[in-house]
Amino acid sequence: MKRTRRAWTKRDDAGLRRTWRKGLTIASIAKELGRTRKSVVSRVERLGLPRRWVGWTRAEDAELRRLWRARESPPDIAKQLERTLAAVFSRAQVLGLPGRRKGR
Repeated sequence: MKRTRRAWTKRDDAGLRRTWRKGLTIASIAKELGRTRKSVVSRVERLGLPRRWVGWTRAEDAELRRLWRARESPPDIAKQLERTLAAVFSRAQVLGLPGRRKGR
């Protein structure tokens, strides 16, 4: 089934800017605006919105440790924490978690 692309409106852009300033995750913004994550990322870049560095909270660190020790796959961990796979591996290294391969 092919998805139909919906053009971004001024109202959509305003909603994106508002949610971006609030610091919501890409996934949350996509859900709120009825868009895909890829569409939101593309639009953020097109609008020239500033990149955000989102630090890790203690709760996220604890959850990463728990999931890592439970042998969850890194892609699943990334999805659950709404982080990129690279971010998960990077943070695992910072936390001193034992090495794992990308798919496992």
